[in-house]
Amino acid sequence: MHWALERWWYNLAQVCPDMLENSPSLPLIIDFLQGDREMTAEDEQGVLLALQHRVRVRRVGLWIPASNLRKLIMTVDDEFPNLERLFIRCWDEDDRSLTLPKTFQAPHLHRLMLLGTALPTASPVLTSTAGLVTLILHDIPHLPISIQVIYSHDSQSCSN
Repeated sequence: MHWALERWWYNLAQVCPDMLENSPSLPLIIDFLQGDREMTAEDEQGVLLALQHRVRVRRVGLWIPASNLRKLIMTVDDEFPNLERLFIRCWDEDDRSLTLPKTFQAPHLHRLMLLGTALPTASPVLTSTAGLVTLILHDIPHLPISIQVIYSHDSQSCSN
């Protein structure tokens, strides 16, 4: 299913921020993949609020300016036990200084795609995630090449 079709919940949370506190423990999908639009203060607050519910977060998709991304990345400094997909793309081609926190963990991560954002050296994300099937690292600071590894359990094949 395409993430855009699942965005209704984020819109609902954006309209009524306290809804996350008082709603059933439904999975959360954080989707801000609008590379043609600035992130407003209200958008940023909605994403920050959703990220506080680490156990409920299943997917995160962010394509935003470095200034916003820097604030949001600092909040993923702990374990997201049910996170399955993480897509982060920095909007600003001239700012490639962003790195995920060393303490970020996602043991159920299946897809990790970082464009313009680095993983720290010896990141627990790569060592503690047994079910990772897609890894894309592109335009990463201090990495001389782009890496794209897609592994499929179904076909038992690996391409890079």
